[in-house]
Amino acid sequence: GLQATVAAYPFTTTRPAAGMLPFNGIQIQLIDTPPLAPDTPPWVYHILRTADMLLWIIDVSDDALLEETEKTRTLLDKARISTEQPVGACGQTAQPIEEGLCKKTVRVGTKCDDRQAADRLAILEEMLGEVRVLPVSVETGAGIKELKQAVFQTLDIIRVYTKRPSKPPDMEDPVILPCGSTVMDAAFHLHKDIARTLAYARLWNNSGYDGQRVERAHIVQDKDIVEFHT
Repeated sequence: GLQATVAAYPFTTTRPAAGMLPFNGIQIQLIDTPPLAPDTPPWVYHILRTADMLLWIIDVSDDALLEETEKTRTLLDKARISTEQPVGACGQTAQPIEEGLCKKTVRVGTKCDDRQAADRLAILEEMLGEVRVLPVSVETGAGIKELKQAVFQTLDIIRVYTKRPSKPPDMEDPVILPCGSTVMDAAFHLHKDIARTLAYARLWNNSGYDGQRVERAHIVQDKDIVEFHT
């Protein structure tokens, strides 16, 4: 798991800390960065720009959370990073816009076990408009399952399992692909030679496919099992 420095005072994270979030049979890499501030070094913004998605962590035990949230939003605007893009639509990716870059973002309200957290969270969501803030608590475990699900959905990725002819599928190491990927994309992910010589594939899933032949341009879905034929 992610081993981040945690304390009851701000700016305890001074260097990026990488860790893995296990969910649904895959490992999702998280990078804990220092909080944004006027003197935040440029490499922090580079991490934000190149990440597949952002987790915006908001302390809902802090009476100043509205002010702190606005400060963070101002710093992101100055860095030309927009977090206002809707999330969760399959196939959606961060797109360049005229003023900068839109990043898929999940806002996380931490320390939701605080006695006044619910009131602060309601005020925060009112300020943000229709944007939802996901309440979590590391102390009690509340919201952690929902957070993992939100990360997985926001990444817009699918798991495709592969098998060899006459062999059982490999259900331990799926191919991770963006939503909207094809059989050819899955083959290329395994090895470029498989993609180069691929003739067709056979497909198994819970939507009616039971080993039927599909062509290279067929769109694969989450949890599909694919058998490649060259």
